[in-house]
Amino acid sequence: MGSLHKLEEKEIEMNQSKISLRDVNRSYEAHNLLESSVVDTVRPWFADLDQPAIKQAITALADSRTREEAMKLLGLELLPAA
Repeated sequence: MGSLHKLEEKEIEMNQSKISLRDVNRSYEAHNLLESSVVDTVRPWFADLDQPAIKQAITALADSRTREEAMKLLGLELLPAA
């Protein structure tokens, strides 16, 4: 059963696009991220900011429909994934 679950996870990963991000205001970068890991990756970058708009924008990164606007608010830009 465990190996079946791992195969399902691998299939999900293969179907996701990889992206790379850069914080234009600070020296943070993350490369070749699965789309599903973007929120967890950038959340620590903004841990020192306790503003509701920032928290909402971070959450909005998970949705491809709201990602572009959220990235603008957070000062993030997409980089070509290697």
